[in-house]
Amino acid sequence: MKWKAKILEVGKQAIDPRENIIIMFGDNATDELKNVSVIQKFDTDHSLDNFVFEKGDQIKINSRFYEAIGVGSLVTTDMKDMGHATLVFIDQTPQKLMKNAIYLQKMDEEKIPNFVSGDEIEYIHGSEMN
Repeated sequence: MKWKAKILEVGKQAIDPRENIIIMFGDNATDELKNVSVIQKFDTDHSLDNFVFEKGDQIKINSRFYEAIGVGSLVTTDMKDMGHATLVFIDQTPQKLMKNAIYLQKMDEEKIPNFVSGDEIEYIHGSEMN
């Protein structure tokens, strides 16, 4: 399965070049959350009611595929309820996972992707992967 979301806005404090963490929220986020988050709106092709995301799945951002090397226990529920997950770009899976985080494989020297309003993100589960 594949779920596509469009970036509606990038909060003024959402991206810190010294950090490898991006907080994603759906378009119903509060103003306080919008300031520190990337706001996404999912298309209607696939219902979020069926959203599933597991270790080994992928996220496509700006034509680049990132493999999930760890997925917290609340990611599926939080995405269904609020369009929320915390994307952590990292080279190794930590021993203890944040419950709302998706850990995406990235080399140390590699920069995190650029998040721009209007861009698309794909969450790819299982057989839909390239």
